[in-house]
Amino acid sequence: MTLGLPLHDELEKALKNLRNEVKVVLIENRKKKSNNLYKKIINEVHTKAKDKIKSLSLPLNKAKDYDIPSTPALIIYGIFNGRLRFIGLMDELMEYMVKLSIAYAGKGLELKDATKIVKTSRLTIDLYVVPGIPCLKTLKALLPLPACHNIILNVIDVRENKELAVRYPGSGLPLTVVRESNYVKRGIISDISQVIKKH
Repeated sequence: MTLGLPLHDELEKALKNLRNEVKVVLIENRKKKSNNLYKKIINEVHTKAKDKIKSLSLPLNKAKDYDIPSTPALIIYGIFNGRLRFIGLMDELMEYMVKLSIAYAGKGLELKDATKIVKTSRLTIDLYVVPGIPCLKTLKALLPLPACHNIILNVIDVRENKELAVRYPGSGLPLTVVRESNYVKRGIISDISQVIKKH
């Protein structure tokens, strides 16, 4: 894997050696292809991490309880405390990022927070992605926010959620939207202060 992220073998080892329990909640939507993908990911992680993974599947009508923009969604607890949500078709490189997030959540790998946030008011960031290096770079930069701060990060695959992304001007991915400030940026986020500067 590139970008300073763990290699596949390192990730597999980390999932087998989670220090803390991780709860994952799947909000199901059986009409979408990603629903089965999330079940596959949960089963694979269960096989590796055994008793450290607790999973719960909820019906579609529970989505409103989590204020997520679409379904199915995989909500990750552990160090993320339910503030990290993957929504839509997380295949290829994005599947790797879901598993990596679970490894971070259970402290099989350490996630460093390089950001200093003075105000910790609750923010919601919607990150629109497709598999690819530009989207991975931005996700890597944003991942510490829901782990270390009171910030919700919704990672949304536009292939199953095109109607959400087209509400914003311009073209290109990744697309980062901070709901509370109407901050919208297309392209790679490398400086977190861009995202949270008004809060």
